[in-house]
Amino acid sequence: MHALLHRRFWVIRFLGVAMVSAFAGSAASNALALAIVDGTAALLPAAGDEAGSEDEELDDEPAIAAAAQPKPRAGLTRDRSRQAAASTLGGYNPFCPTCVPSTPAGPELLAQGGPASGGLATVPTKLPLRLSATMEAESPSASLATIYDVERGVVGVYGVGDEIRAGVVVTAVEGGRVHIRRDVGLELIELGVAPEPAAAKPTEQAAAKPADKPKDGGDPSLDAIQCASDRECVVERAFVEEILANPAKFAAQAPRLMPAPEGGFKVAGVRKNSLASKLGLKNGDVLLAVNGEALGGLDDAIGLVTKLRRASNLSVTIERKGASLEKHVEIR
Repeated sequence: MHALLHRRFWVIRFLGVAMVSAFAGSAASNALALAIVDGTAALLPAAGDEAGSEDEELDDEPAIAAAAQPKPRAGLTRDRSRQAAASTLGGYNPFCPTCVPSTPAGPELLAQGGPASGGLATVPTKLPLRLSATMEAESPSASLATIYDVERGVVGVYGVGDEIRAGVVVTAVEGGRVHIRRDVGLELIELGVAPEPAAAKPTEQAAAKPADKPKDGGDPSLDAIQCASDRECVVERAFVEEILANPAKFAAQAPRLMPAPEGGFKVAGVRKNSLASKLGLKNGDVLLAVNGEALGGLDDAIGLVTKLRRASNLSVTIERKGASLEKHVEIR
């Protein structure tokens, strides 16, 4: 056994030398890598120091400028901080963080009856518009109004959002009033309120010859109606044709006709010296029939317009204060 070990001992020595050489090579490579890293790290601080010095010089400039400015008093600074904090908290909406606080309306807008009045106008309009009637529904957006444009001689039915004339839009119809929006703000048109007369130009006043008005102050064209009594009237045919050709001209004088529960149409809103008053109609009268044909609804009233074109005599049955009255109208 001893002889065998003696013969193979060179193998053990070879393995030992190989292991020592491997360890020595690993240690040498680690030392070389450490030396390279240390050399690189020694070069980096130099560049970093140069950049750092430049940054320090730039950072010093705001400090120097701040030091040169006068410092505010401590009490004033605290007051401003409190005001800024209160303003921020007052305008913050936790349910809508991105919303911008609304700006309160100024005194000029309030004086014009603008949006600060809750969407409804309080200032009467100066436009030549007359409100003839309103039809108010349960839904405000479905309400309608009949408006007569005195300046243009046009009558129309308008709802919410409709434009009466350029730049004049209906915003609401309620309580016998119409709220409109124009460039100066929100304005109001009330039922039965006549618009202000437009001022004529000086040249027109000098050139135009004033028309002769009747003594009662009514429309001169109404002289075409002559009534000997409450039951007998004579109307010129040319006047009837003028009404049928241009009904808008006499729309302001037209009374309101409402369906009566017992049948016929109840007359309301008869004005003095108007077309209806000239014919002898009074508030509260109920039109029951024309030439013996009962007025049961709107279709019968529309059919009456066609008869007026060729009729020479009309017999109108009227109920006044519970009594029946027969009125005869001759067209010639």
